[in-house]
Amino acid sequence: MKKSRKNALINLILLLAVFTAASVYYFRVVVPSHQKKETGGKVYLIDSVSSTEVKSLSVLYNDSNHISSKTVLARKEDGWSIVSPIAEKADGEIVSKLLKDLPLIKSDSVLTNVTSDNLKDYGFDQPYLTIEAVQTGGRTNSLISGGRDSSGRFVYIMIPGTETTVYIVPSEQVLSLEKKTDDFRDRVPFDTALKDLRFLEVRNGNQNFRFEQMDAEKQNFRMLSPQKIDCDPMAVKSAVLDLYTLSIAEFLSVLPVPAKTGLNRPRYYARMISISGITNELTVGSTNEAGQFYAVSPQYHGGLLIDGADLPVKFSLNITNFYQKKKSE
Repeated sequence: MKKSRKNALINLILLLAVFTAASVYYFRVVVPSHQKKETGGKVYLIDSVSSTEVKSLSVLYNDSNHISSKTVLARKEDGWSIVSPIAEKADGEIVSKLLKDLPLIKSDSVLTNVTSDNLKDYGFDQPYLTIEAVQTGGRTNSLISGGRDSSGRFVYIMIPGTETTVYIVPSEQVLSLEKKTDDFRDRVPFDTALKDLRFLEVRNGNQNFRFEQMDAEKQNFRMLSPQKIDCDPMAVKSAVLDLYTLSIAEFLSVLPVPAKTGLNRPRYYARMISISGITNELTVGSTNEAGQFYAVSPQYHGGLLIDGADLPVKFSLNITNFYQKKKSE
């Protein structure tokens, strides 16, 4: 009995020795020839990115439906603009958040000694996300994301120029970077500051209200139609603020036929012209099944869907509201 136990113990020791040797061989010899995971590799992937110094930004994103979208943006005097694939004003807050989050990306661990043959194992043969930010002076910061791990909790990222290293990054850190072109488009059709407003027109069916600003400093307006009167400035300000709250719910690459959208006989129309000559314009038709309004605007490509069960109220002006109040009132 004692001999049997002794043999069993010897066999167990030998088995552990073989397992230990195999583990050492695998992690010291086999893994380095393919990859080596360094759990201590918690490093920031991008450094020296100043959001105020970035002059152009390129984002290539392939969504979960394998629809590819490459957006090129440029900083101009009046803010960020999309220059490709369309030419439109960009949502400055969306761009600013992306640039703010970019240098905060930090790896959870790192795979080193990755060969070019193994890059496809991490999705780099068809990257789903590529970011390139060019700063004033020509400095460029870039990253490429191949794909997610099997759990979906991490993404694989590579920095151009370090192709033998793959960074494993928590997925939530790159959410603000995963943007299609429509995500960058400005969703506020009217943004002319009241002090810069020279002309305002609001149409509701047969009603056509037109105003011009007489004194930008005092923000005094005169109504041109349906009557020619000096206006209560607060009433004009209220009408302008209502237009500011209009928001684009969805961008449509193709509009249904005019008879379905109601744009052949628009219900509402508004136009703002700034002192510098910049024009914001919106033509609104009928609603879809979800209660959103079809619309078009010269400053946007394609069609629009506008939110707002209260949209008719914003366009329903009453002339009596614009009469100047007597001092006794």
